[in-house]
Amino acid sequence: MRALPADADLLAEFRTLNDQPGTPRMFALVLEEAEDSEWGAGPSVWLNAGFGGETGLLRWVDDSGFFAPTSAHTADTVTYLDPHGELAALPKSLQVPIEQVFAAVTEVLRTRSKPTCVDWSNAEAAAE
Repeated sequence: MRALPADADLLAEFRTLNDQPGTPRMFALVLEEAEDSEWGAGPSVWLNAGFGGETGLLRWVDDSGFFAPTSAHTADTVTYLDPHGELAALPKSLQVPIEQVFAAVTEVLRTRSKPTCVDWSNAEAAAE
């Protein structure tokens, strides 16, 4: 993972990446880290934001679970490059219009909390 300079315009960077051809990319905007006895220090609250042209993806993770945009949950998958550069098959139900991804990222950067511009559902419960 690469870190951007402190003065970088994150939304401009994401819009530039979104306009590039190729496999859609997913990033983790980490808001909090915690110590775990098994894994050590790591992210505990974050927003996954994916950019893939007309659509992107959103997933919110915090201590109460994994959350996906409320939509028709499906077993179908879509492939994104994850934050580590690995191909990841993700539930297609995480996909939303790209402008909703930009709105959620903007809100997270402003509030440092779960975006309210998205209707969320518990992704773990939906998978059961």
